Amino acid sequence: MVYRSVLKAIQPLRLDKRTAHKDTMSSRFPQRRHNMASFYQPGRALSDGEQNRNLIEVSFSVLEISSSKMDLIKILEKTVSPDNHELESAQQFLESAAAQNLPELLTSLSNILKHGGNSPVARMQAGLQLKNALYSKDNAIKLQYQQRWLQFPQEMRQLIKKNVLDTLGTEAVRPSSAAQCVAYMACAELPHGWWPELIPCLTSNVINPNSTEMMKESTLEAVGYICQEIEPEILQPQSNEILTAIVHAMKKEEPSNHVRFAATNALLNSLEFTKANFDQEAERHLIMQVVCEATQSTDTRVRVAAMQCLVKIMSLYYIYMTHYMGPALFAHIRHEDWRYRDAAVMAFGSILEGPDPDKMKSIVESAMPMLIELLKDTSVVVRDTAAWTVGRVCEILPESVLRDTILKPLLTALLEGLEAEPRVASNVCWAFSSLAEAAYENAEQPDEDSEPETYCLSSCFEAVVDRLLTTADRTDGNQHNLRNAAYEALMELVKNSPKDCYVSVQKTTVIILNKLERVLSMEGSIQSNNDRVQFNDLQSLLCATLQSVLRKVTPEDAPKISDQIMTALLQMFQSTSGKPGGGVQEDALLAMSTLIEVLGEQFQKYMDAFKPYLLLGLKNYAEYQVCLAAVGVVGDLCRALGANIGSHCDELMMMLLENLGVRD
Repeated sequence: MVYRSVLKAIQPLRLDKRTAHKDTMSSRFPQRRHNMASFYQPGRALSDGEQNRNLIEVSFSVLEISSSKMDLIKILEKTVSPDNHELESAQQFLESAAAQNLPELLTSLSNILKHGGNSPVARMQAGLQLKNALYSKDNAIKLQYQQRWLQFPQEMRQLIKKNVLDTLGTEAVRPSSAAQCVAYMACAELPHGWWPELIPCLTSNVINPNSTEMMKESTLEAVGYICQEIEPEILQPQSNEILTAIVHAMKKEEPSNHVRFAATNALLNSLEFTKANFDQEAERHLIMQVVCEATQSTDTRVRVAAMQCLVKIMSLYYIYMTHYMGPALFAHIRHEDWRYRDAAVMAFGSILEGPDPDKMKSIVESAMPMLIELLKDTSVVVRDTAAWTVGRVCEILPESVLRDTILKPLLTALLEGLEAEPRVASNVCWAFSSLAEAAYENAEQPDEDSEPETYCLSSCFEAVVDRLLTTADRTDGNQHNLRNAAYEALMELVKNSPKDCYVSVQKTTVIILNKLERVLSMEGSIQSNNDRVQFNDLQSLLCATLQSVLRKVTPEDAPKISDQIMTALLQMFQSTSGKPGGGVQEDALLAMSTLIEVLGEQFQKYMDAFKPYLLLGLKNYAEYQVCLAAVGVVGDLCRALGANIGSHCDELMMMLLENLGVRD
């Protein structure tokens, strides 16, 4: 027996026969239970009588929990005891029993789980202990557990599997412990081609008209767990069987909401291996019908699970989804429960890319007023998803938002959204990035290479720039990548600006330069590594933004600000030379490259000051990105200076030849 080791450990204890007989008789009546910990009381010497009494109590306590199946049941019940001593004692016993003979312990646990006469607590804990021997959240440990299970004797595995399958539908608690056990045994065996009868058995449980509510529910839970954990290709051959059972249990004719909920969750976990079914129109219609019907269920759990299914279906099989858009999504986009609104908007955003844009256009145009309204929703989650979806619309179907009737209220809502929580404002910034690009591409241009005179954002360009700069300065800008998103939106806005916004671009250039100078002046106040990281990140962002604005500055205006730019960039090189800060040096070199391109031959006057830092960059083999950027700058200098590069060629060529000789 699995308990022999415990009994052997007790045998050396010498007990007085009369005392033992007396305690055995008294144990028939309720008395205070002691555990192993109560025997040891450091710091106090015990009398002989106390020692004997404690030895007896410990001995009979151990005998009580280890001599029969009934004792294992008591141990399992003590695993939820509020008494820490009892709890620890029970856990220690189970660990010891598992170490001595795990297959036999799991067999005993499966027997306890199977028999309905045992207490619900004992059965639930038996299932939990069994599950914990088969599964771990750590993938490496889980693999070890699966290999260990496969090495058990076949007859023991068969008995345990039979017991847990027989348990399905007999438990009084939800969710089913047996369902998890079935699933994790399946995850170990099915990849090896073992247990081929499992899926037919489970699907039969669901479809059988004589199956009880609990049988169908627990079986569907098992199916859901299996689909969630196992690789999709393993279940591919049986996908029709599985899907038939799930859809059967999801239908509105199913009287039990518990069963419908379990079935809907199972569908959610099985969608990745049902592509062949979605490719067939009749099967696709049936699946979508039961999912859409489930979104109308009176049970909240079923409705939420069905909406989650819709979101995932829209993401996986979007090419088929335009037909189902209206009924399923717009019915919930104004739902009083924010979860439904969020799910509907998420599903809408997920299917935008893929279907024929011409077919989507009318749907998107009808949805835009609702999306704009949802940017002001009471739920931060809905506002966040709405901002993301608006960004998707601007990126994929821009013509749907550039009409005056949509654009004006959209801009108002987006500008207000920049003041929202960081997660929302970050998505609003992305929406502005997509909107700026869309507006520029749809502007009237004489030819492809020319810059448009104006576009639909011209009237609000400066206001948007100001708000993005304010957003970049928010004290919570480090949350949800907000500061980066704000500067990226600003870069896109400047990059995609027409001629009539040039004055605003000039102002923005000066603002960015002033910001960079202020940041550089803070070098002396850095006190921690975290300060240094934030300092470097901000320098990099400002350098990248400076590149964008410089590319829009005309050759006539560039010399007016070039001295100020060179001073700032040289200060950046000086502060990072010889220090780990390759990212900042790379960004400074890229900004310098843009300045060289804009100034052309006029950059010659800066060569003596810049060349030492360029040579350092060319020698920076350890940070190859810096070295690569420096090589790129050499090429830019040659193109910009022409013959004037001659006086610098000896040093530059020597460094380039050395670079060619460097091995990775």
